[in-house]
Amino acid sequence: MPRKDVRHFLIKISTLSTLHQPWQAVNIAKNITNVAMAVRQILGVISVAMDIHAVKNEGELAQELSDKLK
Repeated sequence: MPRKDVRHFLIKISTLSTLHQPWQAVNIAKNITNVAMAVRQILGVISVAMDIHAVKNEGELAQELSDKLK
């Protein structure tokens, strides 16, 4: 078999193997979805923590301003 034919045959085999493995694409999509859900939850917790911190700072600032006005 000439070298060119071997290369062509290997390319065909590799193309067919990627076309007939749809579960890999499904698994990749599932993993991306799982990571996105985890990131969403982490960002939600961070958002709540930042809101609590902002409210605490607003309260402290309001107290300082009221003390200065007295």
